[in-house]
Amino acid sequence: LAAPMFAVSCALALRSATQPSARLLARCARCSFSSSTRRSSGSRTAPRLTLRGALGIRGKVQGKLHQVRNEGVLGAGEDAGFIACGGADPQAPGQLQGLGVADGVGGWGPGVSRCWSEGIMQKLFTNSRHLAAPEPPLNATPSSNRPVAVPSEAGAQALHHNAQDIISLVACPRGSTTVCFGLFDGLTGLLYTSNLGDSQFLVVGKTGKKKYLSKVMEHYFNCPHQWPEDRKFQCVTVTLEEGDSVVFGTDGVWDNVYVDDVVAYLHAADSEETAVQSIVQQAVNVIVQQRKDAPWQGGKPDDITVVVARVYSRDAAAEQQGSNPVKSD
Repeated sequence: LAAPMFAVSCALALRSATQPSARLLARCARCSFSSSTRRSSGSRTAPRLTLRGALGIRGKVQGKLHQVRNEGVLGAGEDAGFIACGGADPQAPGQLQGLGVADGVGGWGPGVSRCWSEGIMQKLFTNSRHLAAPEPPLNATPSSNRPVAVPSEAGAQALHHNAQDIISLVACPRGSTTVCFGLFDGLTGLLYTSNLGDSQFLVVGKTGKKKYLSKVMEHYFNCPHQWPEDRKFQCVTVTLEEGDSVVFGTDGVWDNVYVDDVVAYLHAADSEETAVQSIVQQAVNVIVQQRKDAPWQGGKPDDITVVVARVYSRDAAAEQQGSNPVKSD
């Protein structure tokens, strides 16, 4: 890695995961947050960076890749994902862009955990754009001088409010899910991430160099941490620069495709959609051919969900607005 990997647990506690009135308590690093600490975005200037990307999903049984660009929520099998990087004014001052994946735990029975995975992704998609971005620190250093990844403190405020909405509004009778998502502030170039389980996200520089890979959270092999049974998220703030790429994927990606191969597909692709197609197709090839040269020897049949996004300057992104923002294959 280009920089040391840091992780910090956000202890999330509530009376009941199924009670809509439950209050979420969050404590990240040395900072605790409540609604009264949320800062106004009125003094912020227009952001300089924006994300553009694509979400792709292929169910283990369905066998067809479905994609959306910039805006949407997709679910297949036990998996779900969201991307909120479009809209009429996706990066007005103070607004955040969001992207993430969730993998419902299949041990509960077919389709049981989809309520959690897709419900959480839908709430993140709906709420991420309404969250106020944290004010940048007064003594903030240029992005080129920052560590790639540090434990989240101020950035965890936005994650806390989003998690509070999710916990209070998503209620399922049974099941559980992994959750991995990020909220991007185009003014500061900071990606505020939260991860629970064995879904992961990857950051790759514009030259094709791996910059950061999140950690897997497991109780033991093939038994990931999962919401709502587990309530400790890894919260990491990652610095992104123009030309960087980010990939969020469920374990159907990482169990079947080596990280170095994902990096290579990103570097070779002429668009985010092409990168999604290449990553998903490689996972399918490994599964169908029962490849021995894979992270999971012989391939692991699973749902496959991946989000690929690149960081653009706002001017460059504006030139792409003429294209159709949503498509399905």
